[in-house]
Amino acid sequence: GREASIPVYLKMIIKEIKHTVSQVDLSQHYIDTIFLGGGTPNLLSPSQLEQLMTVLMDLTATDNTMEVGMEINPGEATLDNL
Repeated sequence: GREASIPVYLKMIIKEIKHTVSQVDLSQHYIDTIFLGGGTPNLLSPSQLEQLMTVLMDLTATDNTMEVGMEINPGEATLDNL
């Protein structure tokens, strides 16, 4: 029954990411790992996950060394979302 709150929650996460990044000089820092975990992020639909990843990937130059991972609760993951 949490799915109805996901769009607002995602909007707030993206707002927090953008606010935090505005406080950091990214020329002095880089992102080499993105890990989505805690609270079963696999409840995001593929389009919601794409929206979040687009925001994150736009923050940094990507190369072949970036690690991306996501925690999944097998009891709540659907085959379609996987």
